[in-house]
Amino acid sequence: MWNFTVQHVVHIINRIPSPLLKFKSPFELLHKEPPSIIHLKVFCNTPFSQHKNFINQSE
Repeated sequence: MWNFTVQHVVHIINRIPSPLLKFKSPFELLHKEPPSIIHLKVFCNTPFSQHKNFINQSE
């Protein structure tokens, strides 16, 4: 199960824009076109955020 989870996390991370890459995704830099994300499905329904501002607002 964890192997499946890690593979999917990497797949998603490679399709998320990054400020370090001038708001382009690694996929986009490699393939010269934006990634399609219509095939993604909900994996877990528990909300979670590591964003510092989100955590501070909830306190």
